[in-house]
Amino acid sequence: MCLKGTKSDICDRDKISDRGCEGAPDLVVEVISPSTKEKDYSDKLYKYRTAGVKEYWIIDEKAGEVIIYFFSENGSDSSEIVAHIQLCLICLKNGD
Repeated sequence: MCLKGTKSDICDRDKISDRGCEGAPDLVVEVISPSTKEKDYSDKLYKYRTAGVKEYWIIDEKAGEVIIYFFSENGSDSSEIVAHIQLCLICLKNGD
């Protein structure tokens, strides 16, 4: 699954084949913008969960928080809200 504007770093070399990366990533991080906010909180959340992604982070710069969703195979999903993310956002924007 590839969504427009998505950047991938693949750590599990077993997922790489001649066709590219196969299988769901373990972690997806989205920095939302006003134009994609609704999609990030609903459509992408559903797509990543059903594709087998284990962890989905939604970074909301405006609200100053990160919502972290943990997905499990047995359906016992959970989420956590982390506030005060200024340092994290600076690192992500600069590519560090």
